Amino acid sequence: MSIRNNTVSSIGPARLAVPRLDGGPPVRAEVVVMPHGAEESPHYVVVLGDTFPVGEETWRFADVDMKNAHEWRVVVRRVDENEVMTPPTGRVWKSARLCSYGQLDEAQLQAVEAELGTQLPPSYRRWLKLNNGAQPEMEHHIPGRPFLFIPERPLFGVHPQHPSLDLVQAQREHRDPWLSPDWLVIANLAGGLLVLSLRMRDMEREGIYFLPDTGLSGPIGPEGAAGRERHLVPVTRSMGDLLGRITPVDVSDLPPAEIVWPGQPGHSAQEAQSWALRPEEFPPPVTLRPEKHPPSVNRPQEHPPLAVLPDSRPPAAETPPGPAQVVPVGEFFGTFYPTVGSPERIHRVRLGAEVWELDNERFILWALAHGAGAQPAEQPRTVSAVRDAAARQLPGVDTGPLLDGLIAERLLVEVAPAEAVEFARRHRVGARLLGLGNSAEEPWLWSIGFFEHPMVKVTRTVYNLWERAPSGESLWAICQALAAEEREANATDPDLFDPERMLTAFLQEIHQLLVASVIYLEPLP
Repeated sequence: MSIRNNTVSSIGPARLAVPRLDGGPPVRAEVVVMPHGAEESPHYVVVLGDTFPVGEETWRFADVDMKNAHEWRVVVRRVDENEVMTPPTGRVWKSARLCSYGQLDEAQLQAVEAELGTQLPPSYRRWLKLNNGAQPEMEHHIPGRPFLFIPERPLFGVHPQHPSLDLVQAQREHRDPWLSPDWLVIANLAGGLLVLSLRMRDMEREGIYFLPDTGLSGPIGPEGAAGRERHLVPVTRSMGDLLGRITPVDVSDLPPAEIVWPGQPGHSAQEAQSWALRPEEFPPPVTLRPEKHPPSVNRPQEHPPLAVLPDSRPPAAETPPGPAQVVPVGEFFGTFYPTVGSPERIHRVRLGAEVWELDNERFILWALAHGAGAQPAEQPRTVSAVRDAAARQLPGVDTGPLLDGLIAERLLVEVAPAEAVEFARRHRVGARLLGLGNSAEEPWLWSIGFFEHPMVKVTRTVYNLWERAPSGESLWAICQALAAEEREANATDPDLFDPERMLTAFLQEIHQLLVASVIYLEPLP
């Protein structure tokens, strides 16, 4: 006999109901036995496999199929004397493991509603009051849904001192560029935005929706909101129902792992991208600003300058300020296809603790800012230059709003010469590839790349900076530390002992290092 939740089933001498089921462990069920014609209805709490009386008969809680906290089926069987129990085969839903941030009082709730300019839906308001947001202990999902709850992306609460967790700040960053004020972003999930409807017709029954990252396209701001809102997918009717459906990710829920080699169907074709080359396609290493007169091998104590300029060029301190160059921020995590055979794909970029999923147009712009494209390396990589390069790869696309959006999201940063030090204070350099050292033929140049395949050759000072990047210090802190070491060694070249000159020269070469995947940039926590 199978008994669904919120139903009553007749088994002859009585009717049975199961009002509560606990996924445990152990799995427990509350069984209500309602004998026909009797005034009392005894309740029994039984563990999976236990028996309970129904009049003169004995019945067993034999199996369960628990889809989530609100949907299940319990299987009960009449037990004959000395009957051997058949092992259960059903699945048991595991409850969500969320860490609450505490509670809010009524004054705090009202203050948040005043800042948001709207009343919060009743169910969500009660949940926010009791939890003030929540962080998953591990990855969670709703089976069959294309998103993940991850510890790095908690459900937002009231945390003005921590903007990445704050509900009000989330609307400025995640809602206002993409959606109308009819929606409230309550989490920035891996895969898209989880939003709550604030439309009057939904306020009583609420309504929680999901906006996939693939739907984040079109003009930034109100003019593109209507088009994006057509991509909203209903998830559940209330906050309580949502929390009853999410469950920790179990390995058994995932498809089996499969290696797809390059060239086989289903491969992401990353090797077709300009900076992802097969070993046989490696170009000769790029030498960044080679020195006109290499230093004598007999003078090992004198490091070559970071950027030795031609004789006709004025010293670094006299060089007039150039235009603001645009610098990409974030670490490329690969291209992913959400479904088998789908032409849609997403490109993941890690920015600090968050992973952004970019569509093709936004990703091409982000990639072009590295220095990819036909633009000569010596020309500054400005927003205008990126737009010109994009015109060849994205014909007919208005890239202005897309570039503005990437800058607003801090995936691109404009760095003017006067702002270089402040940029360096707020960002760190991530080192990639392998350090290959120098060579007997060119001891003044140091190679970075793969074994037997150097990608770039740099001066010793750049090599030192790259080598120190895993420390996690800011770019400015590393420049200061290297300059201090040179001063202690009695260096006489200001390009070596002046951290601002060192930073200026490094920023002149940064796109060559970025496009070769030698480094990436990310904001400091």
